[in-house]
Amino acid sequence: MRLSPLPPYRKIAAAAGVTAFAVTLAAGFLLFDWQKDRLRADRVQTRRILLEGFAESAAIPLLGDDLLSLNLLVRQASRLDGTVFVAIADSGKTIRAHSDPAKAGTALGDSAENSSPPAGPPVLTLSAPILYKGKTIGSARMGLSLDVIRTEVEKETRPVLFAVAAAGLFALAAVAGAVLLLGARLPAPAPGAGPGSAGASVAGPSADPPRGGQNQVTVLCAGVKGFKEYMAGRNSEALVAELNSYFELTSACIRSYGGTVERFEGDTIIGVFEGLSFEADHTKRAIRSALSMVKALQGGDQNGNGILGKVGIGISVGVVLSGKVQSGEGKGHFFIGESMGAAGLLQEMANPGEIVISRDVYRSVKPLVSVQPLPPREVVQGALPWENFRLVNIEERRDRG
Repeated sequence: MRLSPLPPYRKIAAAAGVTAFAVTLAAGFLLFDWQKDRLRADRVQTRRILLEGFAESAAIPLLGDDLLSLNLLVRQASRLDGTVFVAIADSGKTIRAHSDPAKAGTALGDSAENSSPPAGPPVLTLSAPILYKGKTIGSARMGLSLDVIRTEVEKETRPVLFAVAAAGLFALAAVAGAVLLLGARLPAPAPGAGPGSAGASVAGPSADPPRGGQNQVTVLCAGVKGFKEYMAGRNSEALVAELNSYFELTSACIRSYGGTVERFEGDTIIGVFEGLSFEADHTKRAIRSALSMVKALQGGDQNGNGILGKVGIGISVGVVLSGKVQSGEGKGHFFIGESMGAAGLLQEMANPGEIVISRDVYRSVKPLVSVQPLPPREVVQGALPWENFRLVNIEERRDRG
């Protein structure tokens, strides 16, 4: 008995479903790898900030050869999860305090923290200079267990694996179902019609072009004013908790208006707002995001987090080069352009709780906002003065896009 051939649209449905499943899985795993790399970098950056604060706290005790205070600082820093060792050395590279008391008095270059033991767990060593009045008087080192960091990252990203698998199955069912439904409604091919006719009957539009190239975006940069002075003498664990709360709050404000958290740099966070199919006015979305950020920061400041009351915001707009980057260290989306740095310069001019916008940003939302002009600033020697404005408010109007 000869089986009748499958209708062409069913073959197309199967092929389209499998393709959608494979593409969704590939994109999901790329996102998964990128998220793991970002989480790993965030943890290292948090420890680096902690180490810099630790080095500042160690300056006076090291200068006065106060070994009791140095060992107390080392003991406090060693209590953090994933810390393998902590060491303080003077300018002659002699260890003055160490989480392993047996290493005190030895040369820093001969200690085991400079490299992981051949049979031991891998260790990432961070180093920060200890400064006093601008002069280096020693150094602080911290060893982090890469196994602990890896375990923490895997624990946080485990739900993403299930989400990727579920998204792949959903894409398979949705695409295959759509093609089957469409094919079932198509008229049967006329007698003598060849395979080309059936193929033409279900042909659809081409896929959207990949994201990348030159695009106009709005860049938001938020940073803590006077962060170095604020962190001096403060408890390191409390400081890290305040920073985490600050980054979590500002990231949520950026993402809630369709923005992308591009990167963290020390105490600053940079968000990029691109044109979306459902809302093309990325500049207005960035303005709304900044205003909601100021409001949220003011509310958080009342809960005792001093960092939240010291945040200034800068917003610029311009054309950037964007695309996907893939290297041995990670994968992600990149943005390159003058507006990325311009937002940082505007943030430096903003006082705590203020939003400073560029002339181009103001022009694009002029009918909707209230501003206060700021004195022109010469950004580069010999260049024309750079106009900027302090944002006061935005007026929502139903008759405008």
